[in-house]
Amino acid sequence: MTVEVIDNGNGTLSTNVSYSDEVFNNIYERVDVKVGAVWNDKDNEFRYRPESIVVRLYADGVEIDHAIVKESDGWKCVFPGLDKYMDGKKVNYTISEDKFFGYIPTIHKNAENDYVIIHDLAPIGGGDPNDFVVTQAVSNVHIMNPRTGAYDHVAICLALSFASICTMIVATKRYNNSKNK
Repeated sequence: MTVEVIDNGNGTLSTNVSYSDEVFNNIYERVDVKVGAVWNDKDNEFRYRPESIVVRLYADGVEIDHAIVKESDGWKCVFPGLDKYMDGKKVNYTISEDKFFGYIPTIHKNAENDYVIIHDLAPIGGGDPNDFVVTQAVSNVHIMNPRTGAYDHVAICLALSFASICTMIVATKRYNNSKNK
């Protein structure tokens, strides 16, 4: 038996295994999975952006690795030298990200195992991030209130207050009239 391993130079290895007059050829291809993070948060205006994120790598649905990605890394990481095929089948690499407060992540993949995680600012209480405005900042904690433009609650409070005062005046007059009789 003879085994010959050949470095093809482009990230692939090939082997030739021969038993007397039979030859078997195998090609071992490697792939890199690249991940980048993008932030749609007005240049971290609300100071929610974390110092790091955790990206998890899966091969055919099974977690095989993870990376801690930081701004100092340019919000990028690479999982290098992964098997392109396993047991004769192409490996499906996917990623996920650990959840954290303040953002809604969306993961996009291209054909070459390159991923981009887009982080959109998540409004507190749900809704569209553009419908929210910072109204108060205390020790770098921002309280966000909806920018609805509606002041119905003020009108209702004024109407209830007016009705309560009128009821008290009428009740006081009736009480005084009944006392004087």
